Amino acid sequence: MVELSQLNVLNFTDEDLSTLFGNIEQIYQTNILFLQGLYERCTNWSNDQCFGPVINQFVPFLKSYGSYSQNFDAASEIYNRYEERSDVFSNFIEEKKLLPECRGLDFRSYLIMPIQRLPRYRMLLEDMIKHTPEDHPDYFELQNGLEQLMIVADSVNQAIVEAEEKHKLYQIAKKLITDSSFTVMKPSRSYIMDGDLHKICRKSRKKRKFFLFNDVFLYSYSQTSGKFKVGRQIPLTDLAIKDVPDSEEKDLFNAFQVSTSSHKSFLVYANTLEEKTLWMTNINNAIDKLFENLNTLRNEDSEISKTPKALAPVWQPDDDSKICTICAFKFTFTKRRHHCRQCGALVCAKCSMNKKELVGQGKVRVCDICSRLGSNYAELIAPIESSSEEDDVLFVVTAKYDLLEPVLEGKLNFPVGAKLKILKVDESGWWLARYENQTGWVPHAYLDDGGTTN
Repeated sequence: MVELSQLNVLNFTDEDLSTLFGNIEQIYQTNILFLQGLYERCTNWSNDQCFGPVINQFVPFLKSYGSYSQNFDAASEIYNRYEERSDVFSNFIEEKKLLPECRGLDFRSYLIMPIQRLPRYRMLLEDMIKHTPEDHPDYFELQNGLEQLMIVADSVNQAIVEAEEKHKLYQIAKKLITDSSFTVMKPSRSYIMDGDLHKICRKSRKKRKFFLFNDVFLYSYSQTSGKFKVGRQIPLTDLAIKDVPDSEEKDLFNAFQVSTSSHKSFLVYANTLEEKTLWMTNINNAIDKLFENLNTLRNEDSEISKTPKALAPVWQPDDDSKICTICAFKFTFTKRRHHCRQCGALVCAKCSMNKKELVGQGKVRVCDICSRLGSNYAELIAPIESSSEEDDVLFVVTAKYDLLEPVLEGKLNFPVGAKLKILKVDESGWWLARYENQTGWVPHAYLDDGGTTN
């Protein structure tokens, strides 16, 4: 360490040297004292001699290995940087490797030795206990030493995990471009996974970089600088996901729905089924874990529900329909599409002139039908109960248009010409219908009820 600091040509900073060696001096001094204690016992050997007291006195100081372990990744980065950039440094390392006391090992090999020390101490103690008679006075002391060592090792391992999580967050923070509304480095935050998913937007499908933490789910936009600009951040307390079946007609595979009460929900799809399953599993597990932690701080009467109170809809893609969902008016360059912020359907301007205060969205544009409903569309569709009794059928109608992908859970999908069995007529303009053993709500404007049959 002293020789390395004297290589002025390397321009080693005090900070780099401190990071490179960590608290190795403290570990060295601790082991010197431990060695002296063992040496004294060996030089005064008898059949009743005990090493346990020395070991038990030494074990608490092994926590210093935790600090070294937490610093190891940062030390390795510094070592790699100097090795890549400086021939003087590389030659110095190779020269010292040839010294007899180095036993042919390079600096990197010695750098990792303290990390390996605790497991070796454990194996040493286990071997000593194995070869110590149970009636020997040292047997109990060695057993106690092993127990204390395992407690310290668990503490060190936990510290290493926490340090690795913080380091991972730091690495992610360097890649993300954020504004004042979001910061990656948060004391209680931990990283779970990241990866590319394709987000279905209004006009096209776009690849986005998604990040999942233990408290938030976000996506970002790739920048030419190699960094990523943060888009939406969705707290896990306001997130629900749902599987979306594959559809050859829609060319949609490995998809799932991301629902939230704020702004709008959306669909994403992965490249493979395995990726989709991994994302959905990790998201659901993170949500469960978060609410479990939140509810441990509350009593039973104030338990927090995992289901957001009012989920925003998935917007129907622009190319999904060429006509208004309500009046069937054909969209043109001048007669533009609009989206109802409550149900997500494509509607014309005439059928979406109203605004309504919605949970998580504020006062926003809604279609004529939703303007007459409550602020939570789920209140209408929640109590759907399927029945096979034909007596429930009021009449049968024919679908005038395709509705092949419901924009919200509870709506029914069907092709043009389908025969729908109407179970209930609601004044809101949504009718409860059954088609191919599926029950759901359909917009009246999509039905040809001029020639209903019983």
